[in-house]
Amino acid sequence: MIALKGIAAIARETPEEPAIVDGPVVMSWRQLEGCTRKKIAFLLAHYGKDLPKQALYISKNRVELVPWLSAFATLGVPISGLDYTLSLQSLSSLIEKTGATLLLMSSTLWDHRAALDRLAPESVLKIDLDSVTQSFFEEYSYSAQPESALSPEQGYALQSYRALGFTSGTTGLPKAVLRTKSFDPRRFAYFTATYGFNRRDRYLLCMPLYHAAGNGWARLFLSLGATIFIADLDCPGILVEAMVRHEITTTTLTPVMLSRLLDHIETAVLGQPAALRWVLVGGKHFPVPLKSRALSVLGSCVHEYYGTTETGVNTIADPRDIELCPGSVGRAYDGNKIIIIDADGKIVPNGVPGAVAIHSYMSMDRYLDGDMQRRTIDGLEYLVTPELGYLDDDGRLFLLNRTADTRQTAHLYRLEDSIRALPCVADVAIVSGEGAPHCALSLIKGRLSTDQAVLARVQRLAEAEDVRFERMAILPSIPYSPSGKVRVQDLEALLA
Repeated sequence: MIALKGIAAIARETPEEPAIVDGPVVMSWRQLEGCTRKKIAFLLAHYGKDLPKQALYISKNRVELVPWLSAFATLGVPISGLDYTLSLQSLSSLIEKTGATLLLMSSTLWDHRAALDRLAPESVLKIDLDSVTQSFFEEYSYSAQPESALSPEQGYALQSYRALGFTSGTTGLPKAVLRTKSFDPRRFAYFTATYGFNRRDRYLLCMPLYHAAGNGWARLFLSLGATIFIADLDCPGILVEAMVRHEITTTTLTPVMLSRLLDHIETAVLGQPAALRWVLVGGKHFPVPLKSRALSVLGSCVHEYYGTTETGVNTIADPRDIELCPGSVGRAYDGNKIIIIDADGKIVPNGVPGAVAIHSYMSMDRYLDGDMQRRTIDGLEYLVTPELGYLDDDGRLFLLNRTADTRQTAHLYRLEDSIRALPCVADVAIVSGEGAPHCALSLIKGRLSTDQAVLARVQRLAEAEDVRFERMAILPSIPYSPSGKVRVQDLEALLA
């Protein structure tokens, strides 16, 4: 997150301009600076120079979270967010695995106090965002600190750069991704120069802050002095209302969230987000029909990205790319190199499917407890992703599936689009099994077709793509995480 030095510089120029808007709560740049100073004072009073080596937070997006993240950034303490919808057992395992000694959390996420005792051992300092006494401790710590100790110019960071992120963990416990070098300056400079971002932008946060993309985009726009807007991610109608009322200019979305927002925008009850000038969609397969729908409703402000927690932003497709070649996820992002390799690690010709390998300045160092497959080709190191795909002669990347098996070349994403296009289908998810893939559907209420008829049509579409489903079922809904990923374990439990 943006550190105190950057906050103070913006606050000197525009002290009363809003930095963060969370529903009725408006935090100015002057207030953000003051809140951040108080968090720093509290942490210094508690720890002195023996600051934590790793901190974690478990919270929904909220205005109170940002100054805490800024305080940790100022002190050079790595802090990472965890998916607040994970089970207590999963959260506890991640806290133990990372060795975190400080946990910033929202106690209202759990129904009973006993759950918090099981979350982390007593040796972990727990700071409750919902505590009415925490602000008293911060005020006391702040008043006890000499003014010079809280100067924005103070060099607080006492340890080298270390950032820990987490994969979505849709197939199991999230993997901890380690980086020891920041890519923010280069990436932020490119996006700002290319798309003309500036402090007059109004950015709507439609991804959780614990997610790499949500946190990264919030950092970018705050570093420019722009305003970020926070709204309930579980209420698409509230997000659309915020877009219209606050004249939002930029946002980043998952395809799942985009679809939900379009459902509300198309009714025109809440009005049209006419100020939108730049929308970036990614984090999951972006269905071709949804791309067309987004361009039709929102206009030529829609962009697509393909990225991973391990490699950062891999490709970008601008509105013209999406219109001309909707099946592609775009071309390699600035500074990246993308190759397609076979099982032996050899580059295959354009048009031939294989494993997608990425060379990028944004690539992780390693997983906290291991590494992913790497290949060195022509002197460059590539991370080999689980995605299978191919490149065309113009350098566009087409993704087929996420099976991590170069022998499985079925175009599962195209099949998913074909199933989704059936008039009775509301949503669909195709996930890899130990053998053949599984397929889950949710259907539109009030449909005329019987379940058996729908499944028969899906089976015919699968056969046309030479795909055999191991399991296929109709469910009330597809389970998603807050970051828009299918919860594969939950889905398989429902299928079973």
